[in-house]
Amino acid sequence: YKIINPLSGLALDVSGGSSANDTSVIVWPQNNQCNQRWDFRETAEGYMILSSCSNKKLSLNKDNRIIMREADDNYYQTWKIEKYTDIFREGVAYQILDDNDMAIDVSGGLSDNMSFGKLITYARKTRDNENQKFSFIYDELSQTYYLTNQASQLYFDVEGASVKTGTKVILYNKNGGCNQKWIVHSEQEGKISLESKCSGKYLSISKENLNYNTPLVISDKDNSHTSQWRLMTAQ
Repeated sequence: YKIINPLSGLALDVSGGSSANDTSVIVWPQNNQCNQRWDFRETAEGYMILSSCSNKKLSLNKDNRIIMREADDNYYQTWKIEKYTDIFREGVAYQILDDNDMAIDVSGGLSDNMSFGKLITYARKTRDNENQKFSFIYDELSQTYYLTNQASQLYFDVEGASVKTGTKVILYNKNGGCNQKWIVHSEQEGKISLESKCSGKYLSISKENLNYNTPLVISDKDNSHTSQWRLMTAQ
């Protein structure tokens, strides 16, 4: 695993790649080296977190400094892992913005008793924007999130449960399928990406069409698609 601060995009890093006891643990730009990779070992009290480089344990000394250390009863070496929600709060309405400040939008607006909605990007609205307000709902069993439009109570849905690149993402009634479940990844500069649990592909838009009415699709992370999003609390 990598341990990333979602607001800065920096990774937990064993300073200098050292394997010596008492080496400081810092945050540093991601580099995919072993001093930024961690193994989690479950214990009765929580987890021990070990450096993939040295197999030494993430430890807290008596000065409250985080260091690397061999097993040692004089140091705190057990950690609890809790669901992270600082990027967003469940039940709070957000506008979801692309790199051009376009918002995900329910095309054509909302209507009573609707059972389907087309999702596009559109100019961000600061009022009368119920069709641009979305919330995250955590599913404990799958450890993923649903995304829902609060006004319609419809859910982000990979159309037809397809796993093909370019499949549209729509709004649909909740059905509990993996095509409605999303894994939230932290990206640099406080952005997120949303991975479909079914396919491993990401909620994206084509870079060839970044204007109004661009449909949302799933795709791999590649140079032809934009798959990072910024959240803004909806007014």
